[in-house]
Amino acid sequence: MEDAVAEWQKIFGDDFYITLEKGVVDGTDDKIQKLYLVYPSNKEEYLENKYGIKTSLNSAYSLKIDAEVQQNGFRNNFLSNFILQRLPLLKNKKLTFRVIKNSVPSPFEIKWKVRNFGSEAKDASDLRGEISDDFGSAEKKENTRYMGEHYVECYIIKSNVCVASDRILVPIGRDY
Repeated sequence: MEDAVAEWQKIFGDDFYITLEKGVVDGTDDKIQKLYLVYPSNKEEYLENKYGIKTSLNSAYSLKIDAEVQQNGFRNNFLSNFILQRLPLLKNKKLTFRVIKNSVPSPFEIKWKVRNFGSEAKDASDLRGEISDDFGSAEKKENTRYMGEHYVECYIIKSNVCVASDRILVPIGRDY
């Protein structure tokens, strides 16, 4: 996959992969907006409301995240490969989200947001949306618990401003 992305980036520039992941190509943003309406969360947090951090994304900076998936029956692989190969991501699997590309110069801090949707999470009163600190590891460990479309976002904060962010979808149990 990285080879294909590298070739497309030669044509369209470094933002090609970020644009693909952000849903501009596949309509993911529209899908997420609809999910927000059906599955609102009282745990939802936003950078500005919780921390007073404004968002001013800087096109000079790039950020890319992915997740290593540990799933029985499969060798460890990246979440982006599961999605591209249309492999099902099942419940009760371990995910380690990592910053794999970040061009923001130090110093900066990293924050993560996990947002889940779906009737299983709703029925368990566990619709999430909290923002958490990174503590210097540039990774976030999670487990897949509920069927549905979910996402994880990563924010790079510099001088109390979010200057870069990335989102990756986490489609658990999705039938491609």
